[in-house]
Amino acid sequence: MPIIVCLAGPPSAGKSTLGAEIRNKGLPGIAKGHVAVIDDCVMSVSFLGIPLGRVRDRTKKRGLAPFLPWLRGKRVVVFIGIRPWERIGRCDILVRVHCSGAERERRQAVRGKTFSDTVTPPPADWLSSARLLDVETG
Repeated sequence: MPIIVCLAGPPSAGKSTLGAEIRNKGLPGIAKGHVAVIDDCVMSVSFLGIPLGRVRDRTKKRGLAPFLPWLRGKRVVVFIGIRPWERIGRCDILVRVHCSGAERERRQAVRGKTFSDTVTPPPADWLSSARLLDVETG
């Protein structure tokens, strides 16, 4: 069973950028081929380093079941979402990604979109099994 890492935080905090870095470089001691990154219910799939495409879960059901065929041999699954606890039942490590309000506004201006700052905190029972890390981006 792979370790499940969730990247959570408000829109424009840097979750997807951090996930892309992990997908492209791996993690310390874990090669990128052993890491799966699921961002906004989409997982990029490759074989021997050759990109094969993307797997998209259109069902929006709870759990990682739609991705299981592509998770074989993975040591770490990184799940990215504003509120991952609404999608998956647990995680081993919760990384709360955040940045200053001014930086979020700048990033949103680049996108041409404005998002709410409000992020519902995870339920206590969901957090009870997870280790917490806070990451400041930009």
